[in-house]
Order: sequence, then structure tokens, then C-alpha cells
Amino acid sequence: MQSIFKRIEQNSGISFGTISDPMAAAKTATEIKHSNHRLHVTVSSVQTALRTAIEQLVEAMNSYCDLYLGQYPNIPESGDYTLVCNWGDSVIESQSDKQARAAVEYQMGVIDDVQYFVEANGMTEEEAESFVGKIKSRSPQTTGQDWFKGNTE
Repeated sequence: MQSIFKRIEQNSGISFGTISDPMAAAKTATEIKHSNHRLHVTVSSVQTALRTAIEQLVEAMNSYCDLYLGQYPNIPESGDYTLVCNWGDSVIESQSDKQARAAVEYQMGVIDDVQYFVEANGMTEEEAESFVGKIKSRSPQTTGQDWFKGNTE
């Protein structure tokens, strides 16, 4: 049964140990790395194909808007559109890895607080700016305060 599961994993491009017994699957670090790479390639290919299918669907819907405009009461006019596909590739990098990387970049001064929330929490830039603004409005500003004497400059 395990050999059948391994053949399914091999033919479908998923990592060994996903449906087969993980203890009997990849044995060396190289095999694990190769198996994870194969999964990444499979997921990337599926995402690319899905994005292409969605783009073609949206183009067709846009064309139908022109074709049926005026014939049906709820058909909108066609127009410009922007398709955004954000797959959130946790296969490649887990959310905790993204948050840890963003925290290190923030501490090093490579990114600012808005970019930190964009990268660590998956917020849009507008959401992050609003969030940071709310945080800053709640916390008192301590710039120039002499902590030993208790007065400000």
C-alpha cells in the first residue's frame, strides 16, 4: 500500500509523506529538499494555471458586458479592471517564518512599521497605515523625555 501511495505522490507532484507513511518516505536531507521542491513546483504551476483561467474568465465577462449591455437591466458597462492574485504561499514560507523575518528586518531598520504589518500580517498598505495611525494615537509620545528627571526638553 505504501508503494502505491508513493507512486501517487510522485505522479501528482506532492511531497513524499503527504499521503504515505512519513516515516517510510524521505530519508535523507537531500531527498526531503527534493521532495519539497517538487511540491513547490507543483503548487506554482497550479497557481499559474489558475491565474490564467481567472484572467480569461474576467476577460470573457468583460466582453459579455459589452455584448449584452442594454438588453438586461443589471448588466454593467465593461471597463478597465485589475486582477490581483495573492496566493499566500505558506507552502514556501510559513506565516510564522514571514513574521519572524519581518520582525528582524524591522529591528534592523530595513523596513518601517507600516511595511512590517504588510509583510508580517498580510495587510494592504492602506490597512497597515490606518492600523499604525491608531496605535500611535493611543500611545503617548516619549520623544525628548528625560526618564531620570521626569521632565521633557
